[in-house]
Amino acid sequence: PQARKKLEALAALEEGEGPRRITFRFGLTPIAVEGDSRAEAVRFASDAGEEVLPCSSVLTAIGFDAPGDLPRDLLLAEESEGKLAEGLYATGWFRRGPRGTIPDNRADAKELAERILTEIAPDTTKTGAALLGALPDTTDYSGWSRIDNAETANPPPGRCRVKITTREDMLRLAREEETQ
Repeated sequence: PQARKKLEALAALEEGEGPRRITFRFGLTPIAVEGDSRAEAVRFASDAGEEVLPCSSVLTAIGFDAPGDLPRDLLLAEESEGKLAEGLYATGWFRRGPRGTIPDNRADAKELAERILTEIAPDTTKTGAALLGALPDTTDYSGWSRIDNAETANPPPGRCRVKITTREDMLRLAREEETQ
């Protein structure tokens, strides 16, 4: 039963809502982080050989034993509420030490992710942000979500959604929460 609860907690992470997808891959041993000035991929060894997975971030899990050369205040970053330095955060056991379960760590990670999102401003110099900002009648992910929710709220039998057919109606729905 204990193992089943842990697997269910992991499955819930994979099926969660949001713009990012999490996929758990067990049995892989990291060999190297690849990239010039930032992480672009991680090379792994497994029973089947080597595998390279593209990435933009690398998160490590240290388990019960931390490397001996890391200072204790870095490993137990509880007092800093997860922020160790500019752009460097800690969560889960790395932040609190080896205590808590997967759901505890998941809640801790979600809390820290929300904090990071409030502290990191979007990069307005990226082409996409400038391009979308200059286009009239566009929407963001929240607006798209409102459209999607409206389309899937009451589908007829045998259908998964009722498509909103005009651009004007979609934009009205997308902006609905903004104007309230």
